[in-house]
Amino acid sequence: MKPTNNNNVSTIHPYVYHGQWVFDDESRSLDKEAFVSGADGIMDMLYLAAHGAEAAFIPDEAQFSLRFSDTPFEGHKYQFDWVEDNGMVSYDDQWNNYSEKTTGISGWLCPALFRFFPDAPSHIYIEPLPYIVGRNVSSEVLSAIK
Repeated sequence: MKPTNNNNVSTIHPYVYHGQWVFDDESRSLDKEAFVSGADGIMDMLYLAAHGAEAAFIPDEAQFSLRFSDTPFEGHKYQFDWVEDNGMVSYDDQWNNYSEKTTGISGWLCPALFRFFPDAPSHIYIEPLPYIVGRNVSSEVLSAIK
């Protein structure tokens, strides 16, 4: 598998809002876009994976970072494969079902999918990470200020 250029990798930060997984992406005019129809179970699994937990209570306002692409990239942990759509031709009404390759967990992704991809991808590669506010500073920068 050849990793892709990181420019093809998108990142969102799903969080729990009133008991529901949602995410915002101002650049795509998405505000509290909900994960439903099985995608909420996928978010539970990814949140737990991001935090290295096998079983946990997921509190309100829990959050994690989710990197994803339609091509493999270095660090991806899961591969979701397209299963079917709901038969609607209009992108505004089309939902797409994806199943994870190794766990078998599946769920439907709503039309917001098309804000990230021009068509429903055959595969979506995902890396869940803990949500961290701020940025890491390289050791080179730290050395420069000592």
